[in-house]
Amino acid sequence: MCHFFIITDIQSLHFINFKMTGQIKTDYSYASGCGVYDLENWGYSTGLIKAGGIPEEILPDIVPSTGIIGELTKEAADALGLSRKVMVACGGVDNSCMALGARNIAEGRVYTSLGSSAWIAVSSKNPVLDIEKRPFVFTHVIPGMFTSAVSIFSAGSSLKWVRDHLCANLQKEASEKGVDVYEFMGEIACRSPVGSNKLLFDPSLAGGSSQDPSPHIRGGFSGLDLGHSQPDIIRSCMEGVAMNLGLVLDVLRKFCSLSEEMMMVGGGSRSSVWRRIFADVYNMDIIKTNIGEDAGSLGAAAVGAVGSGMWKDFSRIDDVHRILETVKPVKTDVEKYRKIRRAFECLRNCQKEVGELLHG
Repeated sequence: MCHFFIITDIQSLHFINFKMTGQIKTDYSYASGCGVYDLENWGYSTGLIKAGGIPEEILPDIVPSTGIIGELTKEAADALGLSRKVMVACGGVDNSCMALGARNIAEGRVYTSLGSSAWIAVSSKNPVLDIEKRPFVFTHVIPGMFTSAVSIFSAGSSLKWVRDHLCANLQKEASEKGVDVYEFMGEIACRSPVGSNKLLFDPSLAGGSSQDPSPHIRGGFSGLDLGHSQPDIIRSCMEGVAMNLGLVLDVLRKFCSLSEEMMMVGGGSRSSVWRRIFADVYNMDIIKTNIGEDAGSLGAAAVGAVGSGMWKDFSRIDDVHRILETVKPVKTDVEKYRKIRRAFECLRNCQKEVGELLHG
């Protein structure tokens, strides 16, 4: 019989810190995702630890994200080509670092990360706890704050599916013109009006999150007729992603007073067409800055800057961001999307029923 002994629980952050300093430490944001953390009391939960049968001594000590846990070991300094005097801050979980890098440094600030999947996160002094919708919540890297988020599983992935299966001709044409295919698809989508000529798209191609009606929900087009064309299909996909995120955004609105502007980050934020759609669906100002896909990296760097004393606090984040565009909602289009939303909610519920029937 083999016996296994766990000396300590090491995850990616802890391992990197250990390799650099010889110290195994975690921060509040990383600890908050370990499964035995008490969000409201800022520490490990004795009750959860006992219920899980986990030896409490295996859990790493919690320090602030900006806490200096040591200097580089000789091995790390040699491998990295750096001085041994380099100080190492503990760091934080990716979600909280991204929130910091996306300017979520004050109560109610909110951003949308539009990538393969997508989520909307708000920073607040209280965690958004909803037993039904179950947003994912982490302690922020900023002391005294939390970052709470809602999500959909297939955002950019849905548009990629449309590209791969319904837009082979556009891929070829974009390649011949030497332009980005998604940019080209956006131009084509603009030939279709708001509402995509009454074509709806549910982007649940990867199933449903806890904010969706069912994990078994699946995606699909609805209202398709002989009059629809490729521009309608592309635009309806982009609108469907925005509409679905608009619905889950309501979970956060129920608990928090949100800023009037929404920061957009991630690869999808490069699309001016998508930013316009989001402004009208959310009925919020959409902010695009120079940071884009580097929000997580900026947040991690800012943690190091504050920990080392280079920055006094995190307010410098705003100085790093340079606003490239602010897209304001158009009232007439906001109203159009408000009417379409009722049909989209109906589609979502129907897709839930179909998904559960197919699941058996």
